[in-house]
Amino acid sequence: MPLDEAPAKVIAREAEKRISEGEPAGDWPPAGSCARRMWYADMQFSEALRSLSSFQRHELPPSANALPGAFGISGPLQTLAELTSAAMEDTRVVFLEREDFEKLQLCYVLEQQQRNAVGPGLSVFQTIAKYKERIDNGVSWDVVRPGLQLSIRECIF
Repeated sequence: MPLDEAPAKVIAREAEKRISEGEPAGDWPPAGSCARRMWYADMQFSEALRSLSSFQRHELPPSANALPGAFGISGPLQTLAELTSAAMEDTRVVFLEREDFEKLQLCYVLEQQQRNAVGPGLSVFQTIAKYKERIDNGVSWDVVRPGLQLSIRECIF
């Protein structure tokens, strides 16, 4: 369906209309309603998309002494967590364009490096075995957990 007809967008427009007509912000949609949950998830997802759009791939400077073809990625950490949190709240708010998928790949690579995550391309069994191996080798759960969370979130998208 066209983005402007998506249920969350219809609810967001109605909320904006009511606010412009003088209804106090936050009164509609009613707290605890499905519409309120979808409205909140849509706001979360829209904010996460803004973060995702800032991801950039760039050449490394000569001072980095990188191998030929190596590149850097910049963008805010936790973007993948924000996107998947909104999607888990209500999947009807998820709308990704082709460019978003390209940015999502950059986001995943950066977060994978930052979190020392295993994969991608491993089966669920292999992923669990790799993290178990790290714990068996004395790596702290606090170090393993962020990578494991990222690997799990990768399965959502």
